[in-house]
Amino acid sequence: MGTARHGRGRPLHRRDLPGPPADVRGAARQPRSARRRRLGHPRREPGRGDRGGGRVEPRRTRPGRADPLPRPRPGPGPAPAFLTRPGPTAPAPPTRTPARPNPLPKVRTTVSSTSTRSPRRRSGRGLAGLLTAALLVTPLVACGEEEAASGADADGLTTVTLASAPLAHLAPIYLAQDRGIFARHGLRVEVDTETSDLTSVPSVLAGKVNFATGDLTTLIVARSKGLDVKALLPASASTGKAGADYGALVVAGKSGITSPKQLEGKTVAVNILTNIAAAAARESIRADGGDPAKVKLVEIPFPQVPAALSEGRVDGAWVVEPFLSAAKAQGAVPIGWGFTDLAEDLTVSAWYASGAYTREQSKVTTAFRDAVREAYAYAREHEDEVRAKIPTFTQITPEVANRITITGWRDQVSRQAAEKLVGYAQRDGLITDAPNLDELILP
Repeated sequence: MGTARHGRGRPLHRRDLPGPPADVRGAARQPRSARRRRLGHPRREPGRGDRGGGRVEPRRTRPGRADPLPRPRPGPGPAPAFLTRPGPTAPAPPTRTPARPNPLPKVRTTVSSTSTRSPRRRSGRGLAGLLTAALLVTPLVACGEEEAASGADADGLTTVTLASAPLAHLAPIYLAQDRGIFARHGLRVEVDTETSDLTSVPSVLAGKVNFATGDLTTLIVARSKGLDVKALLPASASTGKAGADYGALVVAGKSGITSPKQLEGKTVAVNILTNIAAAAARESIRADGGDPAKVKLVEIPFPQVPAALSEGRVDGAWVVEPFLSAAKAQGAVPIGWGFTDLAEDLTVSAWYASGAYTREQSKVTTAFRDAVREAYAYAREHEDEVRAKIPTFTQITPEVANRITITGWRDQVSRQAAEKLVGYAQRDGLITDAPNLDELILP
């Protein structure tokens, strides 16, 4: 069939006509198929089209672009498989493997002591906020402790939960577990290393854990705020030997600083501004004739201290093992031994519980103290086993564990040291009223 053409050779369109002819005006009122024939379009052959009739030419696409999938035709029933897009397959349900019994205590560790991720900075107001939160949960202590101390299990052992950072002072605890010392005292121990020493006070008062470690200055501040905490026995203690202790004030080897007094007007890092590390750093400077008020203390976690010193971000830092050995390996030099400056027989941190727990579970408390003291006695005579145990629950390598300075183990919290720490806390503005140490330290 021919196609109407304009005089210039292009197809005829209605706008080219001077006026609509009669046949075109009539076509406007005729069916669409008739109008198409009047305008010169080819006649469609009967078949399946998009509107019920006519042959449909394949849709043209741009070069390089894939033709989209056709949509399924409306109608009852599911669309054919070849018209549907493949979707994601549902994952198979996970299969559970039967758990094997583990004779060792459960250790739940989420933040490694050598992690490079910077934890949120804490300040004195952060500690005050945590202690205030602990005051709010104090009325719930009796209910929480009744749940935590539910009595002996079927095997006759009472399960107790300990909270502590995964540091070397825990080695005697794990050795005691391995050698059955806790079992001989009727206890089964589980160790929670997720709860840090700073946040352990609310956990202890709420009954989430039975015993925890906390530095003695933090416990003094808590007791001064009316929190019912009870120090049971030391968790870590100074060796009492200047030059051979497990904590020290260090500077970069090329800094030219040779004494703590020279840190006046400079920046010193401590892990927390309101704990015993800050007290030790200040006392090192004061004992050397310097003025701690002229030194700027900043908070940097212990694992980040070696890098901060080597990069020159701080002029000095108070650090404990194993980070003290790591800092010395990178060129840091100890210039002060603040633990021995604070007290001759310093209790650095203590195992503690809530006062209510020690009264209501006096037999369990006594069994725990006796078991830990027996563990300390074994650790003093088997230091090689202590050093071999440290890499099994920390990220300290065996090589580092063999050369670090081990904390001292004492059987009783030093009352003399606690009195001095109370004076330092008042002088540094951490507390206003001295707490009753008879209420803090269990005889």
